[in-house]
Amino acid sequence: MSSLDPVLLFIFGLGLLIIILELVRPDRPAQYRRWAINGALGLISLVIPRLLLAVAPIGAAAWASDQGFGLFNMLSPPVLVVGMATIIFMDLAVYWQHRAFHRVDWFWRWHRLHHEDAALDISTGVRFHPVEALLSMIWKSACVAALGAPVWAVPLFEAWLIAGSLIEHGNVKLPAAIDRFLRQFLVTPAMHRVHHSAHDDDANHNFCFAISLWDRWFGTYRAAESGPRIGLT
Repeated sequence: MSSLDPVLLFIFGLGLLIIILELVRPDRPAQYRRWAINGALGLISLVIPRLLLAVAPIGAAAWASDQGFGLFNMLSPPVLVVGMATIIFMDLAVYWQHRAFHRVDWFWRWHRLHHEDAALDISTGVRFHPVEALLSMIWKSACVAALGAPVWAVPLFEAWLIAGSLIEHGNVKLPAAIDRFLRQFLVTPAMHRVHHSAHDDDANHNFCFAISLWDRWFGTYRAAESGPRIGLT
């Protein structure tokens, strides 16, 4: 479990930085009354399951290594390739997980809690139903085993995915030129805001967590939201 400590420290440090940016350069007026609810949901659905259930993907990685199961255990690529490929593959896996949570009714009943937030800031990035967090943990564990990712790579991609969630939900207004450049490769707050729009079918676009290429390659990219309202109608 000590291997997760750097991840938690990274999350808290990044969260503090985003909060400062939200104060200095907000995109919309802050709505702090939601933070108590969102923070409680984040504690229940993210922090506690991560401490108790993180053994699932780590266990999956250890099992795959012992059994020689999974792509990396069969090919034995260099360590640098393993690290980069694990992040890319898991980012893609979470993209398809996110699409499934919108398209399958049973999954949506848990994921809709995330979209019921009527504003968007860093607190939205931890607002998830505990059942969704558990389902995500199971999916990531299966992907880790199939990939044959090593144990040391599990905290690496977890930090990557959590960082993406915190950054993309941040109430931060980037300069237009910087946003246009970054979103060619990475998800920006303005890009993800489209996904939380209450207008038309905006929520069926921009599913990416960190790498923005998947939306472009699989036809789910939308450049701007249809209106200013956030949440569900």
